[in-house]
Amino acid sequence: MKEERKQKIEQLKIREDEDKDVRAKEMKLRMAQGKVNKLEKEIGWMKQQINNAYDVDNVLALENELSHNRQVINKLLGQNKGLLSVKKGQSSAMKKLNHDSDANKRLETIKKEIMETKQSLREKAAKIREKEKQLQEKQAVKSSYDERYRKLRMMLLKHKQSHKKNKED
Repeated sequence: MKEERKQKIEQLKIREDEDKDVRAKEMKLRMAQGKVNKLEKEIGWMKQQINNAYDVDNVLALENELSHNRQVINKLLGQNKGLLSVKKGQSSAMKKLNHDSDANKRLETIKKEIMETKQSLREKAAKIREKEKQLQEKQAVKSSYDERYRKLRMMLLKHKQSHKKNKED
């Protein structure tokens, strides 16, 4: 019995060893199958690349597209260069304006002085007009006084002359 058990155990060990070998072989086969599948995909991709490389119409179309794209890129680079020069000019002008802020402040103060001077001039002109009006009124009054004075003098002269004549008579 012991021997039978030993034999059974040995047979089980042999089967386990055989199972391990079978599993290892199955694993190797699966890995090999995976490699084969991968290589088949690569071969298919390479065939497609070769077919595309020999497709003259497609190659010409792609070359035309490439040359067109290069022209567009060159045009855009030229525009970019122009825009950069404009940007540089504008930034230098802005810097100049910022440096000229003192000049702007001076201009503002001069404008303010001009406005104040204009206002002062208006006020003085209004005063002058008012004084001219008063002067005209005084002139009119003086003229009327002068006229009355002249009339009175004439009357006085006439009166003196008539008084002289009366004395002589």
